[in-house]
Amino acid sequence: MSTHSQDAREGHDQEIDPDRAADDKAERQEFEELAKVAHRRAAEPAWGTPGRPVPPRAGRSDLSLLSGGLVVVVGIWLIIGPWVLHYPPSSQGINDQGRDVFVGIVFVLMGIWMAGSRRVDRPAVIVTVIAAVALLLGASIAPASLGRAQGLEFVCASLGLVAAVVHWIAGRPQRPTSRIVV
Repeated sequence: MSTHSQDAREGHDQEIDPDRAADDKAERQEFEELAKVAHRRAAEPAWGTPGRPVPPRAGRSDLSLLSGGLVVVVGIWLIIGPWVLHYPPSSQGINDQGRDVFVGIVFVLMGIWMAGSRRVDRPAVIVTVIAAVALLLGASIAPASLGRAQGLEFVCASLGLVAAVVHWIAGRPQRPTSRIVV
């Protein structure tokens, strides 16, 4: 057997490099500090519990609320628009009126859902986008759609699409920044 292994078995201390000992000591202190921080964080209540309320910016944003409100206003205008703009009682006018009222009801319901939510509601945004695209297609494909109806539908569908995209982008909760407490 070599002398080195015999010394190690017998418990003899070998020479310790002072630089390496200092590095080991610094690493050990850093590890202990991180362990203390982790232990303190584990003892803290989670966000949204009674002991630690959700930060104000972690809920819905102002743009998310505004986009939901815009969808509601556009939906109400779609519902009352055919009577305000005096669609004629012809079959095409009745078709345009029915399409506008149906999409208007969908917009009002989805806008209320989007304005009242605390996070991005994908189903509400997707249904709003589908209704807006259907409104655009109905206005552009309908053979003899009225000029007033087409204008109303193009403007309302565009506003609905913009509001849905704004809600999608701005409605995501903003996570609180983490702070290291040492």
